[in-house]
Amino acid sequence: MKVLQKILAVCTIGCFLLIGACTHDNQELVLTSIKTITSTPNAISQGGTLTLSVTVDAVGSTSFLWNAATGAFSDPQNDTTQWTAPDVPGTYIISVVVTDDIGSEVGSIEVPVDVYLPTVSPSFVGINNCAQCHSGITDQWNGTDHAEALATLEGIFQDNNSRCLACHTVGYDPDIDNGGYDEVPVARLANVSCENCHGPGSEHNGDPSGIAISYDANTCGSCHQDEHHPYIEEWSMSEHATSLESAGGFVTQNQNCVKCHVSEAFVGFLNTGTTPAIADLTSMNPINCQSCHDPHSHEGEGQLRIASVDLVCGECHTAGTIEDPQDPGTPHHSQWNMLHGTDGLEYDGFEYQDSPHFLVVEGKCASCHVSMEPFGGQGSPAKTGHTFEPELRACLTCHPNATDFDINGVQTSITLLIEELQAELDAAIDTESVAYKQALYNLEFVEADASHGVHNYKYAKALLESSIQNFDP
Repeated sequence: MKVLQKILAVCTIGCFLLIGACTHDNQELVLTSIKTITSTPNAISQGGTLTLSVTVDAVGSTSFLWNAATGAFSDPQNDTTQWTAPDVPGTYIISVVVTDDIGSEVGSIEVPVDVYLPTVSPSFVGINNCAQCHSGITDQWNGTDHAEALATLEGIFQDNNSRCLACHTVGYDPDIDNGGYDEVPVARLANVSCENCHGPGSEHNGDPSGIAISYDANTCGSCHQDEHHPYIEEWSMSEHATSLESAGGFVTQNQNCVKCHVSEAFVGFLNTGTTPAIADLTSMNPINCQSCHDPHSHEGEGQLRIASVDLVCGECHTAGTIEDPQDPGTPHHSQWNMLHGTDGLEYDGFEYQDSPHFLVVEGKCASCHVSMEPFGGQGSPAKTGHTFEPELRACLTCHPNATDFDINGVQTSITLLIEELQAELDAAIDTESVAYKQALYNLEFVEADASHGVHNYKYAKALLESSIQNFDP
């Protein structure tokens, strides 16, 4: 019995070492009297079937008996048999006892089921390995489009297109042997999962320093690009891409600014309700994909970190509320406030009304600023709306005759009122008076909105007219 155990141990160790070095379709194990044990293919998906064969140097009549802790054999007493794998991923040891007229010999082979035993390092381990410690995150991921990335290719018959597979599977790169989906197309390496963004899981294994966590826009942009989905190209033309450079870079040094100018700080605020201290930020990236979209969660529309795009934009594009009406300060990016008709400096006795955009425009900010078009063929690239520049076609649903944003002369009207109030402020003798500060606040509030009346013409007009009426240079 001890001799048999020693033989089995030697067989198992020898098999494991050989599998680790093998790069062919079949695995081979060379033993003393058992010449080879082969598995074709050398790895399968859950519930898949492979063929096992054993060749021997035998004396006289020979019998065979295959054995495994789980799975099913088609003919366990033949030199060739088929083994159907269980539905649980892992590596399984399959042994065979060969008996001839002299005695018995035991050999074994290790078969990966939805597991790849790579010959390279670092290597991809697949999402099931990640799920062992991060099941909460992988459960959320299961509801995202990333989890169906390969199925989307199958739906358009492009699941054999190498140009597409590189962004719809893990580690697909025919130019290198990196243990990716092109080497072993098992289910755990299908779709866009953890290792697409965080790097090969073999480097992690519980060590936080062994896994990449990046807020670089190119983490997403490496796939979300080209004429089919030019997210990174359009984002790079937006002011979001230069958020770190605003005010000459001063925003990265001011605790009051980093929430809305630094991606890591914005995400930290959304996660905890508190903006991280600048000293605690280990990196700084501009406002980009990861700022607004949660790559792990399916709960928000478009994987947004907040329930709607309107609320995501409103976290930063707001002037907040006036704390001291006697000295209201300087408003910044007041788009949210203007659209909702709130937080301007409103004078007593003056009526303030709102235009209907907030009530009738479905999608609010996104309707005009994230205007998308599908890919129209060669020479007609898709539009993702991620320059965030407004498009007139968003207005045509309600204003079919519009030729520019100055619909019904609203922008012209607001521009004239801005010029009138600015002239009064320029003529002011006392620039420290409460009246001056209040009128200046409303002027800057309307200008910071930057739509010149498009967002909320009636409210902008009322703020400017009431300021002109109440301010005497």
